[in-house]
Amino acid sequence: MIFNTCIVTAFILIKFSSADPCSSYTLLRDQYRRSSGYMLQPGDISISDNFLTAGWYRFDSGAGNDMVTFAPDIGQCGTVFPIWMQGNLSSDTDGEVTRTACIVGLKNTCGKNFQIKMKSCGYYRVYFLVPSPQASTGYCIGEASVCPAGQTSHSFFTPCEPYTPVSTNPTVNVSLEYIDLNTTGGPIAAVFKCLCSEPSGGPYWYDTYWYINNEEVKLVESRPYQDNKSWLYPEDWVHRHNMNMVVKCSLRVRKENGGTPGHYNYSTEFQAGIFPSKYAYEVVEGETITIEFTVTVPVGCFDVDMRTQCGVEVYLQTPVYQSSANPCVNFTGQGSITFKKNGCGLTIASSTWWQKLILNVTGKTDGRVNLRKRGVNLKLGTKTESTTDSSEVWFNLSVPDIKIFIIDADLSVVNKQCHANTDPRMKTFDGEDNWTAQSCGEFVMYRDNSRNISVHALFSSCFWNGWRGQGPCGCGIAVKVEDSLFVYRTCGTISYRFLKPLEHHDTVYHVCSEQKMVIEKKEPWTKITLPTGAIVEFNVGRNWLYNIHITPSIFDKDNVEGLCGNPNGNVYDDFRLRDSSVSMWWDKREFQKSWRINLASSESLFGPNLVLKRNDFFKLQRYCDCATAKSGLADQEPLTSHFTANCSVNSTSPALLCPQKA
Repeated sequence: MIFNTCIVTAFILIKFSSADPCSSYTLLRDQYRRSSGYMLQPGDISISDNFLTAGWYRFDSGAGNDMVTFAPDIGQCGTVFPIWMQGNLSSDTDGEVTRTACIVGLKNTCGKNFQIKMKSCGYYRVYFLVPSPQASTGYCIGEASVCPAGQTSHSFFTPCEPYTPVSTNPTVNVSLEYIDLNTTGGPIAAVFKCLCSEPSGGPYWYDTYWYINNEEVKLVESRPYQDNKSWLYPEDWVHRHNMNMVVKCSLRVRKENGGTPGHYNYSTEFQAGIFPSKYAYEVVEGETITIEFTVTVPVGCFDVDMRTQCGVEVYLQTPVYQSSANPCVNFTGQGSITFKKNGCGLTIASSTWWQKLILNVTGKTDGRVNLRKRGVNLKLGTKTESTTDSSEVWFNLSVPDIKIFIIDADLSVVNKQCHANTDPRMKTFDGEDNWTAQSCGEFVMYRDNSRNISVHALFSSCFWNGWRGQGPCGCGIAVKVEDSLFVYRTCGTISYRFLKPLEHHDTVYHVCSEQKMVIEKKEPWTKITLPTGAIVEFNVGRNWLYNIHITPSIFDKDNVEGLCGNPNGNVYDDFRLRDSSVSMWWDKREFQKSWRINLASSESLFGPNLVLKRNDFFKLQRYCDCATAKSGLADQEPLTSHFTANCSVNSTSPALLCPQKA
């Protein structure tokens, strides 16, 4: 069966631009199916030029490069209804001429016709072609057909002569070789070789064809076995193609020097460049994954004995549709991923180019519950010339985007909140609800010793709607982060039996920077965001803190303690006694008592003896963005000179210590 499906033929296009059509045309290579010698085969998809863009075209095919001037049969030229040209081919003296193009029909040889143009340019002609007016029609170019098995010719198209095939099964190999073939020293560069075992019955001579991304880039004819002039050197393709390309070769064997070559022996495709193990990854917020890269092409060097000093640097880059085009992007600005350990990219060393390269990617926590995965593009590439490899083999590399899907870890703490409401009704992170804190005093609600963060609450006797009760109510909250402190207090005396509110509520505000805590006041609520992403909120009514709410972050799981417990999904360990592994979930009074703080001690956040201590860094895992990138004036610096990272959970800057504050 012949499929009449309309498609856009897959062309290899090379566009030249000038006013003269002889140098301003689109080159279509290897369009041998357009030959009148080719009959549409069962399973073929018909060429259909109704999608062709109007313009000047030149053809380059062994089957012939000019439009046929006779009417082919239906099914020839790789299409159902061939298009042929009335009149003669033009000569150089004719200049630009107009011709009539005919579509072969079911009942006649010119069912429809339209105008095209042609110009002779010496040893080739160009044609101004327009889209055909119907589907399954294609321009017919050339008359030759591929030589059948057992025959050959120089072009491998008719006319052919008998030939006994010689098979070679070539493979593409790449190695470092001297750039100057006449020396055994100096610069070395990556050179591709088309290797095969020497066939028996020789000696033979070989035609070597080289292709990059299916485009023929080099042909060397009639050379001895493994002759170095048949290799593919950087000068043959650099600035026309870039790394992460597909290289392929083919060999045609001649039985004598200058004789007729045999059939094409094609190699398999060789993937040349640097490639990740896959192009899509998932990473959970707060966790790290490893991306492994394989390098298939060596890095050259200015001298073979100095390879330890040579390499190429592959930088993290920003896709053009994102906010920055700097070679080292600050991904915190993009909001989802950052990179650590490998700094701003990867280095391919000339002396160890074959070794696997590793990039670590950490999912950055955004402190929000995201119902869908978030996708971020990771791009790697080189944009500058190597100072140690003059071959420019690795110049202008662009690795296809790697997709990083960020899986939300905040779901593990969604709907978790500790609270102390009114007199006070307590609820732990994991949902033990409506137990009553019956003791007065200062208590640890939330504490993370490793990060030097504490939230304390103050409870004292209530006076509620004219009723003076003996139970406590909230009358103070204190938040400490390292050497920063925020305190709000409404009661002057701590008592079970009487009430003494402050005439003016007391506020202590000793915060070094917003990187310690962010305080937002929107009456009647005050919101305090901690550097871990946890949130403390409280509201004030008359002389009481009606509500104290603490919402944990994903970093709090198994890392915090106090009356709020541990947000790990286990209700029972929410009632662990202070400085003990024992849980008192059946005795809430004893549990609360263990977390009481002596107001005269240095631990108290409300008392006069508090000692504020600072940590130089939080002990939690940092999220480090590139702080600097190599400049053109610092090319001699290794990539490792740019490992400077601004590390914090919610910011690209390190937390300021109080003495450093301006």
